[in-house]
Amino acid sequence: MSNGKRKRIEHEHQSAFFAWLRLNARKHPDLRWFFAIPNGGARDHGTAIQLYLEGVQPGVLDTHLPLPRDGKAGLWIEFKTPANDLSTQQREFKAAVEAAGHVVHIVREWTVAARITVDYLGLTGVQIPAAPAPKVRP
Repeated sequence: MSNGKRKRIEHEHQSAFFAWLRLNARKHPDLRWFFAIPNGGARDHGTAIQLYLEGVQPGVLDTHLPLPRDGKAGLWIEFKTPANDLSTQQREFKAAVEAAGHVVHIVREWTVAARITVDYLGLTGVQIPAAPAPKVRP
């Protein structure tokens, strides 16, 4: 599988996860505080410099919920395809935030991220549908 196709699959799962968050945020307002970190992807040189100057760091994981629960400082979720793994920088970031008391999960499907979020926040009565396979354009 090409790197571009892997990125599209990861994008589809992360997008589905954030659509699910938005659908459930009215009933469960803490879901509003989950956000994405725009680290990956190809960019033109000017945009890359601008983001660098603004503080974008390589290795930071895809998504973060900065709400403490049950003695944990926050929740990080990284979306990966089965054929993709964490980069060296991501492994270093993961180890650092875990050592600081954060929970980190690497997921392959958005429904797993949804279940992790529900469990982390201790939510009840939240629907998590079966995940259809993301539609990936060739």
